Amino acid sequence: MGRVLNSRCGGSASFHSFTKRYMGDFCADSITEGQSFVDDLGAASMELIELVDKIEYEFGERSIGLRIEDEALEDLKTVRDAVDYVFDLVAAAG
Repeated sequence: MGRVLNSRCGGSASFHSFTKRYMGDFCADSITEGQSFVDDLGAASMELIELVDKIEYEFGERSIGLRIEDEALEDLKTVRDAVDYVFDLVAAAG
């Protein structure tokens, strides 16, 4: 069973619904946890910036003040890395 993200701004989200909502530009239906944003999904820098903006808006301005630090972005290589990072920040704030 996948991790569940309980957000203050809209219930809960499984890994799949999280990726579908925030990573739709990357064909979210076929995304797997271990895929690399760059190597497997072919994400360009601007697409990654847009992804971060979407997540920060949803969890930042609308709920818990989440901010993805620039230094952390270097470590977020795979889809699972990004999802875990956001889940951990939300859990710490909750």
